[in-house]
Amino acid sequence: MLESLLFLILIFTGVIFLVISLLLLVIGIVKKNPRIRNVGFGIGFIPLFCFGLIAIYYKVLLPASHENQMEDFAGIYTLTEEGYHRLQIDSTETPMPVLVLYDNGTYELDGIPQLKLKSTGTWQTGRIDGMFEFEATNGTSYAMPRGSGSTAAMSFDFYNDTKGHTNDQKVIFVKTQSSQFE
Repeated sequence: MLESLLFLILIFTGVIFLVISLLLLVIGIVKKNPRIRNVGFGIGFIPLFCFGLIAIYYKVLLPASHENQMEDFAGIYTLTEEGYHRLQIDSTETPMPVLVLYDNGTYELDGIPQLKLKSTGTWQTGRIDGMFEFEATNGTSYAMPRGSGSTAAMSFDFYNDTKGHTNDQKVIFVKTQSSQFE
């Protein structure tokens, strides 16, 4: 939310000063007044600064934070006992579903058809509202991350009915190992 507010303030400020700068440049050129023209050029640096900050944020800072988040959430996740019941999986007959997230942006999942995730695919951080995006059989699926490091978890939505998506529920995967090599 704060990021969006700062982004809007920078855009609004940049546009206002860009318009003022262009007006002063045009007036300075028409009246052949170098002082007004130079003031227009000086004010023109404010929009460059505002738009430059936005570019630096989205091209440098944000991707670096997403890489750190991928490294932080990489590891082996298991389905909670409550998830077994919601997905109507018999935990005595079926092996425990395991979700493995790699820090290179790929994942592996033991088949859980209700989640509609592929058995292997890609995942990304930093999507809408901080959610993770997973490659799914029907396009994309989203998971809400919780915690960090060894206490990380993520919840997936799934639907019991295929028509109206009215009966949505959440299942939670809890991190059991930080990496597959531990």
